[in-house]
Amino acid sequence: MKHQELERKQELKKKAQRGFTLIELLVVIAIIAILAAIAIPQFTKYRKNAERAAVESAVRNCITEIEAKFAENPNYTLNGTPTECTNIANKDPSVSSITVTGNSTNYTVSATGAKFGVTCNGGAGTSITCQ
Repeated sequence: MKHQELERKQELKKKAQRGFTLIELLVVIAIIAILAAIAIPQFTKYRKNAERAAVESAVRNCITEIEAKFAENPNYTLNGTPTECTNIANKDPSVSSITVTGNSTNYTVSATGAKFGVTCNGGAGTSITCQ
């Protein structure tokens, strides 16, 4: 009697321990692949946009510093890139380099990132334009 009961319990355990079929596993893998195919390009796009925004922000912060210096001394002539602009570039890993050129009435600020660059022009009595 005990032997038959034991065999019945073992049979029930075997039925309860059923695993996943190959088809079920392939369906799950296909769903994961489809989700990855959608998510990876979107992530790349968001990352590129974030880097561009960081470089533009660095340029705009540098322009703010240049305009503040112009308020003290009404001349855009600069000897190299201002320290403030260099510090802005050094704080942001998205910005590879930043350069500033100017004369008495106009200036140009250029910053480069890993994949692109941003250049802004401005000056006395003109609006700031960026490309």
